[in-house]
Amino acid sequence: MGGPPADATPGDSTTQIPIPPNTSIKGLYNGRGDRIRLTVKTPENEIWMSSNTSTQKLPFGQIEGVLHESIPDHKGYSLVTFTMGNHKVHLYYVPSQYVRNLKNYILGWDPTDTW
Repeated sequence: MGGPPADATPGDSTTQIPIPPNTSIKGLYNGRGDRIRLTVKTPENEIWMSSNTSTQKLPFGQIEGVLHESIPDHKGYSLVTFTMGNHKVHLYYVPSQYVRNLKNYILGWDPTDTW
């Protein structure tokens, strides 16, 4: 992974905006380096991570934490980690403008979250 894929959604670290409804965030990598797209399924309360060969569905209630950090040398993109007990799911090149909204979908709104 030398950088975001060509089809990656452009990242912007200067703002936080909602993920557009019924939209997948394309151009991500999982921890194995597989290209995936991420879809927030609000009616189902699930996150779907889809590759060309499979889809992993994570119910919001199973995700205990959402960690994030900027990716050095790739302004506007973040590494997002979902924690579920001892298991972690890493997503690389998440556009930074969606990180807060993603976290709020999964864990609920946190008024103390100052970023």
